[in-house]
Amino acid sequence: MSVDVFIGMGSNIEADLNIPRALEALLSRADVTGISIFYRSTPAGGKRQPPFTNGVVRINWAGTAVELKLNVLREIEAALGRRRSADRYADRQIDLDLLLFGQENISTPELTVPDPDIVERPFIYVPLLELEPDVSLPGRGPLSQHLSGSLLPAVGGLKPAVRLTEHLRITWRRALKHHCFNQPD
Repeated sequence: MSVDVFIGMGSNIEADLNIPRALEALLSRADVTGISIFYRSTPAGGKRQPPFTNGVVRINWAGTAVELKLNVLREIEAALGRRRSADRYADRQIDLDLLLFGQENISTPELTVPDPDIVERPFIYVPLLELEPDVSLPGRGPLSQHLSGSLLPAVGGLKPAVRLTEHLRITWRRALKHHCFNQPD
């Protein structure tokens, strides 16, 4: 049985190259069913570094959450040169975060779902709500009920990455068309 999964995708090192590369790698390993608008925003944590570009991708997945995180997302990150450090706010070529895995609550040493940053980070909840306006947090209800008015001004700091989003959606549509024409009868 497969589930809808939402993956946060971001970069602040050559984002216009690394995000499409990550999407292409994901397209080869999962059924991508939606791509949000990607946004540029200032880095969190008060560090001087290039702006981040972030968005959300929805996939349909038949395996487990841990398999997806460790055998797909982490492998894509490693292939694109991601090196993890203790600095949560470090620059990164690519960051792939498992935000929601169906309606599952998961808490293991390697994975926490739903991602605890969903309600705190506009670059996560804005694209997530774009893809799924009625999205619910497992056991907690609609995401929109968990967003406070104090978070709304931060949304103004998001700048749509229009060309990148268009490029990603064209790549996705081509992959869908190729997949449809190569299916056995």
